[in-house]
Amino acid sequence: GHCSNLQVWAENDYNTNLLRSNISFPLLKKLTEVGDIKARNVFKEEIVRRTLGGYKQVLIYLIQAHFLELLNEDELTFLSNTLDSNVKNSLTHIIVEELMINLPKKHKASLYKILSFLDEELANDLVYVECGDEKFFVNNYSLNLTFDIRNKYRIKSMTEIKGLKKLTQLRSLKIKDHSLSQISGLEDLNSLEVLDLSRNNIKEIRGLNKCSKLRDLLLGDNEIKEIKNLGFLNCLEFLDLRFNNINKIGGLEKLRNLKILSLDRNDITKIEGLDKLVNLESLSLLENKITKIEGIGKLVNLKSLNVWGNNDINHLFKKFGHSGRLYVEYSKKKNSH
Repeated sequence: GHCSNLQVWAENDYNTNLLRSNISFPLLKKLTEVGDIKARNVFKEEIVRRTLGGYKQVLIYLIQAHFLELLNEDELTFLSNTLDSNVKNSLTHIIVEELMINLPKKHKASLYKILSFLDEELANDLVYVECGDEKFFVNNYSLNLTFDIRNKYRIKSMTEIKGLKKLTQLRSLKIKDHSLSQISGLEDLNSLEVLDLSRNNIKEIRGLNKCSKLRDLLLGDNEIKEIKNLGFLNCLEFLDLRFNNINKIGGLEKLRNLKILSLDRNDITKIEGLDKLVNLESLSLLENKITKIEGIGKLVNLKSLNVWGNNDINHLFKKFGHSGRLYVEYSKKKNSH
């Protein structure tokens, strides 16, 4: 009976009362995509009708499937004026949640426009930075600008991030997998607790002296040669400097609260300069070039030491009476030939 139903449906201008909605809705979408004007108008009416119905799961579906983005300004104005206030609140809340995840640029811009129609004040209150021609929204004091393959835009300098300086309450900033060559522009972000600049082209640690609340600092996979300019980060507990070009451990003496230090895949030949880090619990130096160890005996809280993939340094651990509470992982370095 489907075929005759479809024929009657089509002959009656796609009247949605004549066909079950779980069939008519996808069909209208398809017909709209292939350019059927009549179907498009019926489809949009159906979108408006379902939005006005106000069921939360339906609203989420309409937004995530990008159906609301088909509506023009008149239709959005009609929606805004007709929606029950509770439904409108629910709808704007769902839109805000969607904006917080890194959507493709086109959909993000459309959703922000819809939000502006429904609740201009709320749209204006949302905190965001602009980068390239795209908005990135601050979500619960966190800003994530990690590179997105769909947008293809790589940040070369923090000055490109318009509005960053104003975010004095920001607690977490992630700018991973871009082309940053230096750390700058963070002078006013003195509430930052987490900073992740992994996978960039940063050559020098600097520009962090106002970030005294920093707890987690991730600078892995950059081009850093020397550990320096960290002395004022009194709250730092986690420091990630993996995959850099560091050949000497230094500049960490003042980081008394440091608990986790990762220096994997560098060019370090000697474990040294750590004896003041009394709270250090985990130290990882995977795949370096270590032949000497100094001062580890003073690290009374050290629970885990990973020196796997260095030279044959088993004999260096014989003198530490740590074996009971310190877990050491090591093996011979594989020959690189």
